[in-house]
Amino acid sequence: MESNINNISFSNSLITKTFSLPRPIRFFLILIVDISSGMCSFLLLYHLFTKRTLRIAVHNHMLIVLLLAILVVQLIDMPLYLKYLYLGFVWPQTAAMCFTWWYIDMSFYDTIVILLAWTSFERHILIFHRQLISNRKKIWLFHYFPMIFFLIYPLIFYLLVLFIPSCDNKYLFNYTVDWCNYQPCYYHNKILNLYDTLMNAAIPCFLIALFSIALVIRVLWTKYVRFRRPIQWRKYRRMTVQLSLIASFFVVFNLPLLIYYVMSTCGSLPTNADDQVLPYFLFSANFSVLLLPFVIVFSFPRKYWQEEWQKIKRTIRHRENVIYPK
Repeated sequence: MESNINNISFSNSLITKTFSLPRPIRFFLILIVDISSGMCSFLLLYHLFTKRTLRIAVHNHMLIVLLLAILVVQLIDMPLYLKYLYLGFVWPQTAAMCFTWWYIDMSFYDTIVILLAWTSFERHILIFHRQLISNRKKIWLFHYFPMIFFLIYPLIFYLLVLFIPSCDNKYLFNYTVDWCNYQPCYYHNKILNLYDTLMNAAIPCFLIALFSIALVIRVLWTKYVRFRRPIQWRKYRRMTVQLSLIASFFVVFNLPLLIYYVMSTCGSLPTNADDQVLPYFLFSANFSVLLLPFVIVFSFPRKYWQEEWQKIKRTIRHRENVIYPK
């Protein structure tokens, strides 16, 4: 994600200066997408919470948690970024503001990545190994516990690395740059820096692609080659299609950033690559999260939204037909 690439040695102030896309255009683009994406997230959460059949379905639990994490980005991280784009500087100009913005950005973006990676793996359990969730104890062991762990792990990890490591320049901020140009002290620790980059960003993105492709291959193989296996394909087809859409969209949007990081680590990039392409990779990475609710909407069968639309029309007609006493 955006902040993970801070692990590469570059100057945020230089990136800000060399971004040719005008700040007002970035502001209105993020504003429009963030508002519409937030409305979409609320619609999905209302839909998932109010329909009991959807709410109790095990495969929808991770979608609910994902949408809640996305909602934090939409309601806290993006407004802070929009305020920076509108003013041209960070406000209020305090260390607490910089810490909060950096923490929300890093922890919740990586929470979404890690949750998606686990979701990609869990779909294999839900389709091919249902015996692992055949009773309450197993459901807690193989479903609820991993979901809770992968939800709170990034939040605790970044809280610890934000406050425990110490260095001389810990409180040096540049309020004219997004995220205050803040680089936590653990960036200077090669082991922690490498662990954060690999375990919280690169490897989860790779696992999302790997598990998603493997799921499609397993489904096709079992359906068309080992067709005698008693699996309800109509029931599990939606889970497979849903994961494929979400994973492919997320990976495609973050792939340029990951390729850039790998090439930079290997030293195979030109010296001016930071100025030419990195600002656009960082900016476009925002949309991997902001547009995700729309992908989830399209992954649901059309009948769900047709039913909702019919309910809305019936409600409108009912109100129009109500005769109020004079």
